[in-house]
Amino acid sequence: MVVLLAPLFLLGQSAELRGTVRDSDGVGVPNADIELRNQESGERLKAQTSEEGEFRVVGIKAGVYQATVQAKGFRSLTRDDIRVKPQEQVLLNLILQTSIPMH
Repeated sequence: MVVLLAPLFLLGQSAELRGTVRDSDGVGVPNADIELRNQESGERLKAQTSEEGEFRVVGIKAGVYQATVQAKGFRSLTRDDIRVKPQEQVLLNLILQTSIPMH
């Protein structure tokens, strides 16, 4: 069991970002690295997708974020201006394109 401790005044202020990372055929991409960067403060949060391509980041402060996703064999993808409000659950579904092999 994992217990996360936070000051009581922060409990009602944080949000959650969750979603899936899929390839162009709709198949979940496992072990994709996700980095969220608060565009105002520069604070960074990291996550990784499950075997089904799902991810969840909890305890996010309200603000505007940039999400960058990277996975082996795929082009990296960046999404800007993801707005997160206190106590909000944001859904972010991303589709990665396969990278073109260089010869």
